[in-house]
Amino acid sequence: MCDHDLWVWHVFAGSPGSNNDINVLKQSPLCSRVVRGEWPPRHFSFEVNGRRYTYLYYLVNGIYPSYPFLVRPHQNPGTPDELEFNAVQEGARKEVERLYGTMYQ
Repeated sequence: MCDHDLWVWHVFAGSPGSNNDINVLKQSPLCSRVVRGEWPPRHFSFEVNGRRYTYLYYLVNGIYPSYPFLVRPHQNPGTPDELEFNAVQEGARKEVERLYGTMYQ
């Protein structure tokens, strides 16, 4: 997991077996802590459009399971807001792909 500045916040490597995204997610200590409600710390919060949130969101594509902290794009965007959300979310997800491209150069 990284941000737009390519700051790496979490790396999970070396899991046994098939290392696709779903298997790594299920074995990740960070994601396990989020599911158990142990992460992020309860004093963490942020505000978007006047609404306060107390947990982080992780941007993923449509193959991931439904967890409240995983934000997937709209499957059939029909409004301008949904189209814009999908475009912004896709751009943010591409930062991780850019990180991999930078690491292997």
